[in-house]
Amino acid sequence: MSVSRKSRLTRSHTPDLPDLELPSCTRPASTAKPALADKSKRTAAKKHKTHPPPVQTDLFAHPLPPLPRQHLNAQDVRLAYVPHGTLNRPQPNASQWLYHVTTPNTAASYFDHGIALSRKAPLLVTEAAGISAWLATLHSDSTDAPEQTQFCVLRLYRKMVSELLEPDADHTTHFQAPCFWLTTAPPV
Repeated sequence: MSVSRKSRLTRSHTPDLPDLELPSCTRPASTAKPALADKSKRTAAKKHKTHPPPVQTDLFAHPLPPLPRQHLNAQDVRLAYVPHGTLNRPQPNASQWLYHVTTPNTAASYFDHGIALSRKAPLLVTEAAGISAWLATLHSDSTDAPEQTQFCVLRLYRKMVSELLEPDADHTTHFQAPCFWLTTAPPV
């Protein structure tokens, strides 16, 4: 039983449909590039040469960055009370320390539980030269009698919090001494 070429290229599965002729398959022409005869055509071809895209580095090969600090222990930052009598005397290595003025209850909380850091409620710290101006501002803003208003001066080691400091231009101008906000590390 011999089948003609034409009948092999047609399909008819149902008697009510006419035979449909399938297109014949032709091989594509050779994809080889013709040799460039002209030197200018060769240089033009070199200029349009495409380079493979750069390889992307593996995003999971590097360790994750550390989480921003949310809390400072009193021992880690060498938190200490500063007696009011020693504030006006020159301190050796004064640039190594930052100072914070607060109430006695808040100071006790810092010693017991540490300092909670927040970008929404940063902690103001200053250098030694700004303490007297800060205390004067707090006493002038206080509505209580001066003998009832008590403030504590705390100091902390600058090197332990240097990456968490943001300059504060407003308080620096007001206190005439460098002031900083102590916040969590900014997001990476």
